[in-house]
Amino acid sequence: MDTKTNKIVKKRSPRRTAVEVEALVNAVEKHAKCILGSFSPEITVASKQQAWKIVTTMVNSVNISGVNRTIEQVEHKWWDLKSVAKKSVSEWKKESTKTGGGVNKATPPSDVHYQVINIIGQQAVYRC
Repeated sequence: MDTKTNKIVKKRSPRRTAVEVEALVNAVEKHAKCILGSFSPEITVASKQQAWKIVTTMVNSVNISGVNRTIEQVEHKWWDLKSVAKKSVSEWKKESTKTGGGVNKATPPSDVHYQVINIIGQQAVYRC
């Protein structure tokens, strides 16, 4: 607690390692039908929560920093990862289709970004 303002100071969690991100993507890919699917008699709020609990357990099992991530943190990382992957792939495509020749100045998307795009579907990026 900060003695001057009487506020609780929250420490930041350590950055996620590449192993954690890879475990997250692999776990979401394994449970994609439940996590990404629309609600139906088979896919309920409880089943989605259970799937996220399993994903969180898988991410925490490879965590070497000793900090256990919460379900909310893991879900937030997935949404951030989706956003970054879509942006990266769309910028790469936009730069590569420009006229005038020259070298593509955009940073190529990583393998993780392509794996995320394969999970969420090409139409999420290319609006097909």
